[in-house]
Amino acid sequence: MFYLIYTTLGGLCIYFSCVNLLTEKMSYGKRAMILLYVLLTSLALNYYIGQFFTLFTISGTLILIYLFTHLKWLNLSCALFGYLFSVSCNQICIWGAQAILHMSLERISENHSTLLLFSSSYCILCFLVTKLLGYLLVNKLRIGVILKDQRLSFAIFANNLILTILFIFNISIGDELGYSYGVIAFNGVVFLTLFITTSIIIWFLYQNIHQKEQSKAMLKQYEHLQAYTQEIEKLYGSLRSFKHDYINILATLSGYIEQDDMTELKRYFHQEILPMSQTFSSSESQLGKLSQIQIMELKSLLSSKLIYALEKGITVELEAIEPISDFPVPMVDLCRVMGIFLDNAIEAALSTDAPHLHLCFLKEAGHTVIILKNSANPPAHPISTLMNWGVSEKGEQRGIGLFNAKSILDHYPNI
Repeated sequence: MFYLIYTTLGGLCIYFSCVNLLTEKMSYGKRAMILLYVLLTSLALNYYIGQFFTLFTISGTLILIYLFTHLKWLNLSCALFGYLFSVSCNQICIWGAQAILHMSLERISENHSTLLLFSSSYCILCFLVTKLLGYLLVNKLRIGVILKDQRLSFAIFANNLILTILFIFNISIGDELGYSYGVIAFNGVVFLTLFITTSIIIWFLYQNIHQKEQSKAMLKQYEHLQAYTQEIEKLYGSLRSFKHDYINILATLSGYIEQDDMTELKRYFHQEILPMSQTFSSSESQLGKLSQIQIMELKSLLSSKLIYALEKGITVELEAIEPISDFPVPMVDLCRVMGIFLDNAIEAALSTDAPHLHLCFLKEAGHTVIILKNSANPPAHPISTLMNWGVSEKGEQRGIGLFNAKSILDHYPNI
């Protein structure tokens, strides 16, 4: 009975430390599954392999958190941080209890009542502290906003995973060799400090890289706008040329009409006038409609992609009746998603006999609606799986773009 209660309390501490710091809420059913797994592995393995059972318990818990959450790498990092923080605090509390009670760990362990009282008290403390820490990280520090980039979250997760594994081995081997709890507590503080320090360093490095990427993006945006301006100037030049010839065209038509020469009038219309009109109904004239897109970053991206599509021989249709001046999301993320979707649309359209691309912006019931359609061959994979990692219509080692787009959109439930 003592083993059952003592191990259950330890399992609860692992559960609290891993779940209470997550950045998103899970259903009670998913929480129950994680709790059940933690308790079963703790009770089944602790008796046989000692502290090494933690490796199996933590590994399975991380897998379940990965399956049950959307911001996967961020939540896994938070779970590892919570576990390391909880274990370090536990070692410090045990070390402090020995100093206050003037009792060795062996004497405390032999007194089951004292040990259960300490374990119960620490279990309650662990719940309260990790709950408070989770609230501060999510609501005050807004860790979900700071680490919203999946690449950054994965880098921190990988770093923290290595430190956690080393820490578990340190505790397990220390338990075998007879390390004092003071030594283990000190090691815990060292690992926790290293854990936080390296995460901060990775974040600063990412911020530096991100700033450089933004500078490159601004330069590219300027180049896109230059190309857009040149296309508009060409279109305006064609319009001026047409305006210059407009009177002469009317005079020519009036001559045939006055002579009632319908045969020559039809011939002249079909051979001379109609081809000229088709020039102004071509896809290139669609670029003029970008004037309705009043967001410079988005206009730059769209002009670049649409000009590229036109150069590749794709028929482009652009609809934007009303001015589009704002979106309720960061423009960087919107442009990243639109860039991914347009790249996929253009590539898919080029594989068809009559490549076609239709982009529409409209306002409807207080919402801004974006419609992107393109000609495409039937997909080789189920449509529901196209946003999964590694799934692609373009062969092996592809399938990252749509996955990244989905990861970005997961941050914005309003989209």
